[in-house]
This record gives sequence, structure tokens and C-alpha cells, in this order.
Amino acid sequence: MQLLKKQVASIACQTARNWTCIIGIDGTDAATAAYLQSMVGNDDRFVVHEFGKRVGFYRNFERILRLVPNSSHWIALSDQDDFWYEQKLSVLLGHLDDASLVSGQARIVRLQSKGDARKPVGVTDRRFFNVGELLLDNVISGALAVFRSDLLTKALPFPTPTDVAYHDHWLGLCAALDRGVRTVPDIVQDYHQHEANVIGEEMGRNPLYRAVRLWRRSPGLISSVRYLVDHRWQWRVNMCRLALGRSENPASREAAVLRVFSAGPPTPAFAVLCARAFVRGRCSRMRVASLFVASVLAPVLKGDRD
Repeated sequence: MQLLKKQVASIACQTARNWTCIIGIDGTDAATAAYLQSMVGNDDRFVVHEFGKRVGFYRNFERILRLVPNSSHWIALSDQDDFWYEQKLSVLLGHLDDASLVSGQARIVRLQSKGDARKPVGVTDRRFFNVGELLLDNVISGALAVFRSDLLTKALPFPTPTDVAYHDHWLGLCAALDRGVRTVPDIVQDYHQHEANVIGEEMGRNPLYRAVRLWRRSPGLISSVRYLVDHRWQWRVNMCRLALGRSENPASREAAVLRVFSAGPPTPAFAVLCARAFVRGRCSRMRVASLFVASVLAPVLKGDRD
């Protein structure tokens, strides 16, 4: 809660002053609501919503975004107990004229002793290259991004989720298909790492680490493969099929990439896309390889279940 208090205070101190911050509590919680109200005090730029039903972070972001006023020009997300530098919004908004979404960078800080000791351990390296590589490996962190509010017309409602559905992955894809994504080198916040992180920064792309993490989530070879197919691969299929259905330019190069992912059985075009991403090394090679295997096995496993 102390970290959350610092996060809210850092939002209040932004040099960009003209905004409304919608805080959505995922499920009824009187104590949390009271604590949040004490945090924001008399600052009427903050509005606290207490939703009666708990739906998880993915659907919670979806319903909060539905509350964004039509008059808004841009949206920033805060889904972590981090610390925004006071120029964060001003810096990112300065790059939003010719892009749908802009992402900055963060200083990665490891917290110890209940958040009192702070040890910088690195800086993020968010870089967007193309739609295909974004689909293979998400490089969009919602807490680092600002996007144009008109993107919601393409993003809402969200795709059917799986266990690995992330709101920022979907919003990044929608932005890439619209005016594009821009990543800038400016460090705009501290990204806190501690033992209570639900999702932390991956400091390395060690294939063994990724394999062990997948194994722990679904122990056993067959279970691990089914998890890859039903969640990691299916999430990309769900995104691409919905994006294709909303596409205003089905003949574009980006729409062709969406069709590669949503085709069902793997195609030669998908094999080429994966091979290029693997050679370039800008995506996790482990993730590229695992998704290719999942695409090959998806029709087999579906047939087995049928």
C-alpha cells in the first residue's frame, strides 16, 4: 500500500495537469476504497470506482476504459506500484502527434526491506519493429505508454482472453495497425521489482528459465504443449481474428500478417516469419520456437480433443 501511495502521488505531481484519473477497484472492497480516497484527498482529478464483481486485471482494464469520457484526447495506464517522473506525461505526449501509441523506458529498481532500500538494476529496452514481431513477443508495457483515445473504437471490446491475455499486448497491436507505435529512449519512471510482483521485468531471456517457468505452470510434457497451444498460441489467434474483422484495409501488409496467424494450420508464410524473427534475435528465440511448435500441433490437438 505504501508503494501504491507513492504511485498515486507521482501521478498527482505530473507537470501535465489537465487530466482525470479513473481508479477502478476490481471487486467490492470497502477498506481499499477508503484507503484510496484518503490517498487522493481533495484532488478532484481522481475518481474512484468500486466494481461489484471481480473479473481480473484484463477485464477490469476493459471496463475502466469504457468509462473514459468521449472528450478525452489521450489515455495513460497505471497498473503497477511504480513511480512516475514528473515529466512523464509531458515527454510522451510530445511524441503522440504522428503515432497511435508512444512508449518510453523505465529504470528497473529492486526493492528490499519492505520497499525501503532501492537498488537500480537496469533500464528497459522497449523497441517496436513490426506487427509480426509484436505478435510473437509483446514489447508494449501499458504502464510505460500513452495512446490516443480514438484507439478505443478499434480496441473495445477486447478479444476473448486466455491465461496469457494482456490488455497492453492487444492495445499495442491495435495501435500498430492504426497510426503506428513509437518507442522513445526517454526514461520516464521507476519500475519497482519486489517479491510481491505479479508480473515483473524479465532481466534475461535465458531459454532454460523460460522452459522451467512453463513446466511449473503445467507440469508434464503433454500438459505443457497443450498449455502452449490453448493459451499462448490461441491468444494470438484470438487477437488476429478480431483485428481482421475490424480492419479497414484488408489488403494492407499488416492485414496479411494477421491472416498468417489466424489461418489455423501453419502456413509457409508463418514459417518464414518465424525464421526471420529467430535469425534477427529481436524477439525471444525461445518464444518464437515455442509458438511455431504450438501452431504445428494446434490442429493435431484439436482433432484429438474432438
